[in-house]
Amino acid sequence: MTESTWGAMQSARDAGHGTVRPMRELLILAIHLLVTVAKLVRPGGAPAVDAESLIFRISCSSVIAPDNVRRISPQSIASG
Repeated sequence: MTESTWGAMQSARDAGHGTVRPMRELLILAIHLLVTVAKLVRPGGAPAVDAESLIFRISCSSVIAPDNVRRISPQSIASG
């Protein structure tokens, strides 16, 4: 391969590199949307989606909670 051909291949590859990640994220978002719609269409789907959302929120808040616990003074816990 000549040097100019190699350079052209590299620039062509690098030119589209900035669009791969956003397209991948849009594809994942579309798949999640389709899965959620499929869950909603089934019988009992709305409560299932609500429960899944609630579980997700609880699991996220348990990850954040330990930092908040350290900020509370021992006096406020004892008087509470």
